[in-house]
Order: sequence, then structure tokens, then C-alpha cells
Amino acid sequence: MEVGLNSHIVREVSGKGFSIDELGIGLVELNFDDIPVLNKNGINREILKNLLGLGVDFTVHAPTSDAKGVRVDLGRYSRSNIITMKTC
Repeated sequence: MEVGLNSHIVREVSGKGFSIDELGIGLVELNFDDIPVLNKNGINREILKNLLGLGVDFTVHAPTSDAKGVRVDLGRYSRSNIITMKTC
């Protein structure tokens, strides 16, 4: 098992907190509020390409109930979340 940190405290992702070198981590959990990895069209591949240059592994906590751009409604009100996840 590898332990990582939420991107909210990783300076290279959120612009706040500490650098990856200071934290000494190899895994970052991407938070949608910090970086728009997913949008209504699916994966933002340009952002992912830039993240790959940081030299750490990533996981995506998705979907999240606190994200500004992607909401969980289980398809009751909108299928956009389900469509986004299928696209990914």
C-alpha cells in the first residue's frame, strides 16, 4: 500500500501548501476543486500531460460531493456525472 496526500496541500497542483520534494511523497490524490481534471467533456488531457512531469503517481477521487464542477446525483436529476465517468 502506498500512502499519498490530497492535492490541496501540494503546491505544484493547487498553488498552496508544500512542494512535492518537501512532502517526500510519491502519490497525490487529485481533488477536483484544486485542478479541473474532469469536466463535462470528460478528461482534460492537457492537464494530465502537465501533471505527468511532476514525477509522482496520481489517483483521482471521483466523483466527489464537494467538487464545484462534478456533482453526484446518481442519475436522478442528470446523467452528466454518469456520462463523465463512462467517458473516463
